[in-house]
Amino acid sequence: MQSISNDRSASRRGLLLILLSGILWGTVGTSSKILYGISATTPLSVGFFRLAISVPVLLTACWISQRRKMFDVTRHDLTLMFLTGAMTAFYQLFYLASVERAGVAVATLITLCTAPIMVAAFSVIITKERPSAFVMIALAGIVDPIFRTIV
Repeated sequence: MQSISNDRSASRRGLLLILLSGILWGTVGTSSKILYGISATTPLSVGFFRLAISVPVLLTACWISQRRKMFDVTRHDLTLMFLTGAMTAFYQLFYLASVERAGVAVATLITLCTAPIMVAAFSVIITKERPSAFVMIALAGIVDPIFRTIV
């Protein structure tokens, strides 16, 4: 009986964390737009402070959960981790700059719609695999809102 209770408790905590992360992720554009209106901040400073706060928090969480195992990383994986971190920093900078210039709705729509297009394109480049008809239809559905927003 204890196992079921622990499973339910872990599930509830997991759902709460997913909900919290969704709320935080979903309010980035709006809160940064508000910041731009009430202070003399820039996308670069907002992105910097987001990373300056999140990196120590995430490293601490990793240390608490993994201890010394967090340092058991191969050189190849470490390279991929730094590349991922750099791309995340650039993404934040570009997203926050687009929110400042184009608004939250346009920046978010283009960001969300272009991700599947880039994944499909990179999968073709990397795996040399032709996209299926289903993927092409899905991509056509994504492209339409982007062009309607831009034009």
